[in-house]
Amino acid sequence: MTLQRFLKWGTLTTGVVCLATGYGLVGQWGLLAVAGLVWLAGMLAAGWSMVVFVVLVGLATVGVCVGAWPILMILGATLALASWDLANWEDFVADGLPAETVARFEWRHYTYLALALGSGLLVAIIGQLVSFQLPFGILVLLAVLMLLGVDQMWRLVKG
Repeated sequence: MTLQRFLKWGTLTTGVVCLATGYGLVGQWGLLAVAGLVWLAGMLAAGWSMVVFVVLVGLATVGVCVGAWPILMILGATLALASWDLANWEDFVADGLPAETVARFEWRHYTYLALALGSGLLVAIIGQLVSFQLPFGILVLLAVLMLLGVDQMWRLVKG
């Protein structure tokens, strides 16, 4: 089994386990069964990665609405996004490239995926743990400053 396949199936399985754990903790057995069926569909149907991703994000949203622990739902949706990205990675690699070039592109892709999902997950979890009231104007100013900071970080990564 290649690293790419291991990561693809591992992220899908771990994401569904997070969702199922959240549903089990609040006694939503029907949603737990649906998550299991979606996992099975994701493992068996190769061309349905987008549908599986959308359904898993929808299940995470429903989980938050029924009172499941939000951090588990956020983690499940994040891992579903990673699984979808890894499932579609093979489509972006051109045939006929040398193995060394493909390996270099693959490693760079994994690095960017980890940076994007890790930072987004960190911000989402911090947002769940920290709560304070801010006036709307200050919130907009902070959002603009954050976007400028992300832009600068992206330029550093690319350069």
